[in-house]
Amino acid sequence: MKTSHKGIYRYLSNIKLQNVIYSKLSDICGDLKQVILILSLLICSYNSFSQIDKNGADLLMTLISPYKQETIAYVDSAVPYDTTSLFKRINQDTLFNPNNIEYLVLTSEEKVLIKSEVIRNNNYCWDAGLFDISLMVKKDSMWDFLKGQNTLIFESLHKAITNSDSISINNYKDKYVWVFLFSKPIFFRNESVCLLSFYAFMAPSAGHHEMGFYKKNKGKWEGWIGLSSGDW
Repeated sequence: MKTSHKGIYRYLSNIKLQNVIYSKLSDICGDLKQVILILSLLICSYNSFSQIDKNGADLLMTLISPYKQETIAYVDSAVPYDTTSLFKRINQDTLFNPNNIEYLVLTSEEKVLIKSEVIRNNNYCWDAGLFDISLMVKKDSMWDFLKGQNTLIFESLHKAITNSDSISINNYKDKYVWVFLFSKPIFFRNESVCLLSFYAFMAPSAGHHEMGFYKKNKGKWEGWIGLSSGDW
């Protein structure tokens, strides 16, 4: 197999460019370890501008989709963890799934990562337009928003019943507006495992909560090791 002179020239040019870059960075930083650290920080800084990547969006949509919302309403601030309770759980040697024989053993490095990410993002604020068709709701106006939206649905259903409008009755009888709250997803193990806390509210007395570790199985997210859950 022949290699063209142009190909060899490009290869040598790339090597030369890499050496120049490394040389300049080394002049500034002193040694290779510092160069690697700076490059890593640059990459992390770049990634931090993205509030949620495809992996995070896919996981959240897995939890949100069953509620069949035309517009996804979510609260502007992330759900804060109860750090005392959470850290006590993840400090255990083994975390079990109560419904089957699966379990999770966190390494020391993973425990440090989870704790640092929880502390760093416990007061995280979301931006508008987090999902394609969505509405960001202020946390202090969430209940007023839900009351107003679901009252409109109830009034529309009542009108449809009064008018014997079977089509509208079917459209409104099982329709509710929900608001979603969630923590910033914490990924590890090559983004195949994630810690997340998730809430769905229809009213102060009607909602769902789950917190735990999720894993990717054949390209789809599924619940794995639950830490807490409840319906009311």
